[in-house]
Amino acid sequence: MTEKLLSELNQYRSLIADLPVGIYKMAQDGTIIELNPAVCELLGYSSKEELLGKNFNDFFKNASARKKQLDKIEKTDKHFDEFKLKCKDDSEIWVRDYLKKIIDDQSEDINYEGVLVDITKQKNFKSEIFRRGIILEGVSYAAQQLLKSSSWVTSISSILEQLGYSTGVSRVYIHHYYIDEETGEIEDENYYWLHPIFEMMLEKPELEQFPLMINKPDGWDAKLHDGELIYGNRKAFSDIEQEILAKNEILSIMCVPIFVSGKYWGFIGLDNNSREREWTDLEVEALKTATNIIGAAVERKDLLDKLERIAVTDELTELLNRRGFMLLGEQQIKLGVRAQQPLALIFIDMDGLKWINDNLGHEEGDLAICDMADLLRLTFRDSDVIGRIGGDEFVAMLNVNREQTEKILLARLKGNINDFNAKKLRKFKVSASIGVSYFDIEAGLSNIDEMLRHADDLMFEDKKKKKAKRGQKPF
Repeated sequence: MTEKLLSELNQYRSLIADLPVGIYKMAQDGTIIELNPAVCELLGYSSKEELLGKNFNDFFKNASARKKQLDKIEKTDKHFDEFKLKCKDDSEIWVRDYLKKIIDDQSEDINYEGVLVDITKQKNFKSEIFRRGIILEGVSYAAQQLLKSSSWVTSISSILEQLGYSTGVSRVYIHHYYIDEETGEIEDENYYWLHPIFEMMLEKPELEQFPLMINKPDGWDAKLHDGELIYGNRKAFSDIEQEILAKNEILSIMCVPIFVSGKYWGFIGLDNNSREREWTDLEVEALKTATNIIGAAVERKDLLDKLERIAVTDELTELLNRRGFMLLGEQQIKLGVRAQQPLALIFIDMDGLKWINDNLGHEEGDLAICDMADLLRLTFRDSDVIGRIGGDEFVAMLNVNREQTEKILLARLKGNINDFNAKKLRKFKVSASIGVSYFDIEAGLSNIDEMLRHADDLMFEDKKKKKAKRGQKPF
């Protein structure tokens, strides 16, 4: 070989060695004859010597797909396809293999030359896009269900199921915590979906709260409150966290906080119990979208509830307004008839409210109205329907008979009024005229309008007697 040809050959070999793609040559049986450093790097080996003599076909994850490629080359001499290869450390990469059949002119031996291009990032990105698309389909379904439903609670089961299948996890759950307004204690609500395969194994109600078990200044609960996501495989967490996850048979987890009106409301959790799970950035963003939708739905429901309360509630006293009383009063009558229980409607009209407004001011008048509302709450039960249906007019509907009303309730109301006035907390005294009607089909008092009209008439008679007695003075 001339010096010129040898120089050109060395240059060619140097060029092959420096190429960023893998170049290899193998025998017909798959034995590696030659390769460049890029192949070693792709497969995780430090030198060519570790690979020379090995069967290259053994590195292919799908042996049947590799065989199909080799069969096609017998007809076409060259062919390319995409494969998953097994690396030295048991990890996997995706490559595009451009393979060509070479027949030696002298020996007529059949060899193959291949070019490997690493397409792992492209494949992973496509996979991420696909998985993100599946999750967003679930999110889209969730949005439709939440917008159609009057309450997010009624549709939460189907939403969690959809998210469970679209993310491919074993469990999906929502944990919501709130402070009870009456007791001041922290209460919680949990909703969860279990994959049918794991249903028996994962039927553990305590799982919904386990992130709260890791409760320290830098613990999971604190992080979720700060809007931080918690996710990863079990082995990525601390020893204490791993112990809790292992106890609950969780190999990987994702917890995404939910905020409503800018305040922490709870979180959605996703667990894998059959395999470790690597969450991609696109999947994380898709799940953030899901929690934003759930948070918006809860906020919408709270707003609707508030609007509904406003529609049936008297703003000053927070008792039912006329509309609210008429609605619940009719319902009370139907329930009373069905249960064959007696019903009484008490009409209470404040005495002297105009005098208070004219002489002491409307602020004092509002105080008098609120005081009367409080006295009615003190007198009647929570189950009784109480409302303010006019400026100085109050009503109460109760499941009591005539004797209970006149001997117990009216006496209790008058006693509470007298006790209030005796304390001299205000510049005025509270007083009321009262009329009572009872449900009576024969007397024509079989609906709320008739009962209200009759009680109003009786109240007016009571007021006339009081005025006559005190000579038209306010008290």
